[in-house]
Amino acid sequence: GKSLALLCASLAWQCAQAEALRACAGGGGGSSELVRADERLEASRLRAAKLRPPRVVIASRTHSQLRQLMRELRASGYSPRVVVLGSREQLCNNKKIRTAA
Repeated sequence: GKSLALLCASLAWQCAQAEALRACAGGGGGSSELVRADERLEASRLRAAKLRPPRVVIASRTHSQLRQLMRELRASGYSPRVVVLGSREQLCNNKKIRTAA
């Protein structure tokens, strides 16, 4: 559904950023020898961010929504590294919100 479309678009963008970074660093992987000016600018921005492509973070209200999204993601062409984190009782920094369950 909509969540999968947004996630796949984000992962495609992440792959493009990683490719631009590799092209700028001279590691190959670029689609052509000439890297356009905007790609060079983006790659220099990425280099300033410790030579790592950006991370994609997805949040969901329930574990069942995350489970469904992961199932749909496996059926897509992407296979990113995935970490599922726990509930607000474990992760929330705001004490009022954390205890308001």
